[in-house]
Amino acid sequence: MTPPSWKASDHCSNWEGIECTDSCYLHLIGLGFLSYNKDLTGVLPPLIGNLKKLTNLILAGCSFTGTIPDTIGSLEQLVFLSLNSNKFSGGISASIGNLPKLYWLDMAHNNLRGPIPVSNGSTSGLDMMLHTKPLYLSNNNLSSPVLNITGMNNLAYLMMESVKLKGELLVDLFSLSSLQTVVLKNNQADGTLDIGTTYSNQLQLIDLSYNYTTEYKKGPCNDTIILENNPVCLETETGLESYCTISSPNCRCAYTYKGILEFRAPSFSDLVNKSIYKELENKLLTSLRSHQLLVDSVALSNPNYKDSIYLDLSLEVFPYGRDRFNLTEISEIRFWLSSRTFKPPKSFGPFVFHGDEYEDYEVISTEPEKSYSSIGIIIGAAVGGSVLVLLLLLAGVYAFRQKRRA
Repeated sequence: MTPPSWKASDHCSNWEGIECTDSCYLHLIGLGFLSYNKDLTGVLPPLIGNLKKLTNLILAGCSFTGTIPDTIGSLEQLVFLSLNSNKFSGGISASIGNLPKLYWLDMAHNNLRGPIPVSNGSTSGLDMMLHTKPLYLSNNNLSSPVLNITGMNNLAYLMMESVKLKGELLVDLFSLSSLQTVVLKNNQADGTLDIGTTYSNQLQLIDLSYNYTTEYKKGPCNDTIILENNPVCLETETGLESYCTISSPNCRCAYTYKGILEFRAPSFSDLVNKSIYKELENKLLTSLRSHQLLVDSVALSNPNYKDSIYLDLSLEVFPYGRDRFNLTEISEIRFWLSSRTFKPPKSFGPFVFHGDEYEDYEVISTEPEKSYSSIGIIIGAAVGGSVLVLLLLLAGVYAFRQKRRA
């Protein structure tokens, strides 16, 4: 399927992604208009390397298969390379390290396998991408040892969730001067987590949940570190509780109602800007209370980009004045979120709510009913007793009169 404008006769002025030079040559400068087209299948041909003027190669959310050709490394003008959410297989081409202007690399959600290529003097590797800011490789079958990317000083966002990453993380990883977010959850990273003392002053989030970390050397870093479901969190009296669990905003212990807020069109990519999420939290709480729902607080956590497209946020709602919700309250909260009654801040865009099952319902006490019932029994007994006495008195009077007549 091609863009409708490609049916026009004037290639230079009307065709999307086409730029003319001297009215004689056609230069294809971008392939992004074909994204999210599941009917677009086939392989990416080696001839892609002939498009020397290409700056944007964005084919996200299609159904491409086969390997990514090595000739992609000859596209020296390439700035954006997004091949995420396809069915590409094989390894990551080491030639990508030859792209001197590459700013954005996203190959998440494919079937890529093998090691992550690293340069060795004679061959290139991803560590040579000196201008790349976000690196998205999540949800592949890379089975790679921990990546040595110490040369990528412009790297800000490293997303390698569920890629079977193995081994102990290098201290130098956290020293990259522009590094802000490291998400390596659901891997096989083990050993000691040590961020050192020369870590990036922009570092805000390290998510190593669901790994095999056995020790954490606490340093001066005060930003968010998530070690949930690591062996280090299973040890008793480790002093790492704040890294292993998510706290309630008001420090309340309660059976919370949980779910996922899936935002379909967020206008930002920053996963660690606390003010953005605080604004959403405040608006959620205000709106819940305005609907007379007994809510103490709400907590948002674990922001991540699902398929590198949608923003997922974990939501927890805390009950007010007690430790759990009742069935009616859960139904009202679920309906309120699922019916789109809530309007988030504009930067988040539209959303879908996926609520978890709630099994810890508050059992409505029957004590008041028993009290009323007891009162009823007492009153009934008293009334019944009075009637009985009255009947006995009447019977006595009747018997006395009958006796006098006799």
